[in-house]
Amino acid sequence: MTDLLDFSDLDLEALTWPELAGLLDPPETLLPSEWALKYRVLPGKGQAEPGPWRHRAKYLVEIMDAAAEPHVQEVTVMKSPQTGGSEAMLNVLGWAMTTDPDPTAYVMPTEDSVKDFLRERVANLVQLSTHPAFGPWREAVGADEAAAKKIKGMKVDMPEMTLYAIWAGSPMALASRAIRRLFLDELDKFPTGKKEAHPEDLAVKRTTTFRKRRLVYRVSTPTVETGRIYLAYKRGDQRERYVPCPHCGAYQVIRISSLFAERGATVDDIANGVAPVWMRCEVCRERIEERQRDGMDERGVWVPQGCEVDDDGVVHGDTMSVHRSYHIWAAYSPWVPWSEILSEHLACEGDPEKRQDVANGYFGQPFFEVATKVDLEAISSETSDFKLNDLPESTSVVVMAADVQSGPEVWWVAMAVTPEDHLYLLDYGTLFGDDAFDQYLTLAQTRTWAFQDGSSIGVSLAAIDHESGLFTHDVEMLGHENRDLIMLVSGQQRLKGGPIKRGNCDPRGRRGMDHLKIPLYSLDTTMIKDRAARMLGASDDARRSVIHIPRDVSEEFISHVTSEHKVFSKKSKSAEPIWEKKHGSPRNEYWDCIVYAIAASMRLGSAEGALAPRSVREERKREAEERAKLSRWRDNRRGSFWGRGR
Repeated sequence: MTDLLDFSDLDLEALTWPELAGLLDPPETLLPSEWALKYRVLPGKGQAEPGPWRHRAKYLVEIMDAAAEPHVQEVTVMKSPQTGGSEAMLNVLGWAMTTDPDPTAYVMPTEDSVKDFLRERVANLVQLSTHPAFGPWREAVGADEAAAKKIKGMKVDMPEMTLYAIWAGSPMALASRAIRRLFLDELDKFPTGKKEAHPEDLAVKRTTTFRKRRLVYRVSTPTVETGRIYLAYKRGDQRERYVPCPHCGAYQVIRISSLFAERGATVDDIANGVAPVWMRCEVCRERIEERQRDGMDERGVWVPQGCEVDDDGVVHGDTMSVHRSYHIWAAYSPWVPWSEILSEHLACEGDPEKRQDVANGYFGQPFFEVATKVDLEAISSETSDFKLNDLPESTSVVVMAADVQSGPEVWWVAMAVTPEDHLYLLDYGTLFGDDAFDQYLTLAQTRTWAFQDGSSIGVSLAAIDHESGLFTHDVEMLGHENRDLIMLVSGQQRLKGGPIKRGNCDPRGRRGMDHLKIPLYSLDTTMIKDRAARMLGASDDARRSVIHIPRDVSEEFISHVTSEHKVFSKKSKSAEPIWEKKHGSPRNEYWDCIVYAIAASMRLGSAEGALAPRSVREERKREAEERAKLSRWRDNRRGSFWGRGR
């Protein structure tokens, strides 16, 4: 129930009629953006545009006003620097302090940042703003040293509310006292303790008393894809800013792929403004100049994920989310030129650390260390009717590939290859025991698959891993005694001269294998895995290479195939991304087998095109000549002085 108005201290007879009417006026109700226009004044120090607040960036209006929506409980702003996000949150704080005061906490990453926040930003907010409710606040939060000493325990107590300024590294401060409004500034920079819960979780628990009346307001520049602000953004309705083209009126999102410079312009030309940067409309393809950006933002709208916007700027769909999340990046900011964004983007190629700086500092996005990945959704859906051991009628050859593990264990796959360079998984399995290599050889020699007309086809080439460091002698003997069928392979992350390079292994000193030249094929595993990832994610198009995985394979096989991703590793000396096992992935043998099977098909002439039987015949002819040469050398050695002496 509302308290009764008390006029006992007023001389009502001395008041004029307008003054008496003013006593009965309802309290002022302003949205945060309206409050900022009326009362907020920016200081001259540290601000690009000091003085009364102006909506220079119209995209901030809804971000501020979301805090006043009665059904909204969370607002998350994932931003790049120089976009006004932090000042917008300070406007919301000022609005909350004067319009609807309730216990409030403002959490920052470090203790020093909390002190600076109270003594500078809050002091400037209450001293410069013209709202009458800030009278008592001005007395408590002055900029002079004496007033600063009044702020004890990182809080400001006022008659109607308390503002707690909390350092994220203080679990006790985070876990005590109930609050209605919680502001989290630079969330991704919060320290994480090993014994305590994350500071965000501790702080959010303090709002549970207010249930549906609470407000959690997050603003932060992201860091990596596992960072808190990105995860919070994904939990929300994921709003993006759509702006209309000044030529055709079509609403669209500004992306880095939409920004262009004149053909032939260098990075320095773009950075120095010699080559102007412009935007191309994705609908009418007309050129949009940077000077038109502010006018586009004036009519821009925020669109939640799953909603659509028409040509009149009306958003269609469910927009009543209790958690609004916004993404702002530098291309929308009136304080960041497009030339700076594009030049920084072009300059970061091949430098993982620079890429992260640009992703966070300009795109307002987390740095995705994963450059390429293979997941279940990437596997071609067109193979739903294809089952294990179903032989395509267009099959030209069948290849096998094996990965060696301790035990010994030989993990293998068999794949059919068509002239269009499509690979179909026929079968897979694991061989165990001391005779595992003999089993693999027998399988490659005897296994056949039947066509519909009754004819059959066997294995043309069977690859096996040589550089596993296990059972090297057994693998080399297998390759030496079965050169026409067995292909020894050795993987390297980078290989000069192409994806496959032929050489010879060096078996000297291994049980009578001196002077044998056993063919060994070095593989650029990075290049071939790149190709495998593309083939797994390709559509069923005869013009593209595709790997077809049957739908009746086991979950274990799928886990092997999806066990690795290509990442930008800061530990690597090279700036190029490399393939590594995902965290928690136990096995990857079948993924390696697919890589070796692709290498076998490429050796047979299947490399982004039709098979080339001539190259196979010529290679086998060279191998036969080498074997004949080796045989003559042995016969001569037996008849020599050294041979008789031995």
